Parts: sequence; structure tokens; C-alpha cells
Amino acid sequence: MSLCVGPAAFSNLNLSGPELFTSMHVVDDQRLGGVVMKIIQEIIYAVILAQVFFEWYRKDQEDSEKEVNQILNPTPAK
Repeated sequence: MSLCVGPAAFSNLNLSGPELFTSMHVVDDQRLGGVVMKIIQEIIYAVILAQVFFEWYRKDQEDSEKEVNQILNPTPAK
């Protein structure tokens, strides 16, 4: 920490972990932790769901284009 702030400022700072939240009630701390974890969970879930959806959409579009090309430009039978 002294590398980031400097020795003079570091002596006046007390940023050593949980002391930052000593004024917070225990129940409020638990609620805040739950809310933060839930938000992170929902963001991760939404990103994964979007990736799966767009991959499915891209493959479906490619398949549709292939079918249209086959209908418009049929290959002659040998």
C-alpha cells in the first residue's frame, strides 16, 4: 500500500480490510453481499444466454441461405 500512496499519506490512512465497513450493521452487510452476488449472477447469465442465442441465430440464418440458394439454383442431376 505504501508504494501506491506514499509513506506520509499511508500513515494517516486506515484501509486494512473490513474496517472500512465497521459502521454498517451486520444484517445490512449480508443484504448488500447478497444483492451484489445476485447482480453478478444475472449479468453472467445474460451474457451466456446472449451468446447461445446469437450463435443459434447465426447458424439458422446460414441454413436458411443455403436452402434458398438450393431452391433458386438447383444443381442438375447426373
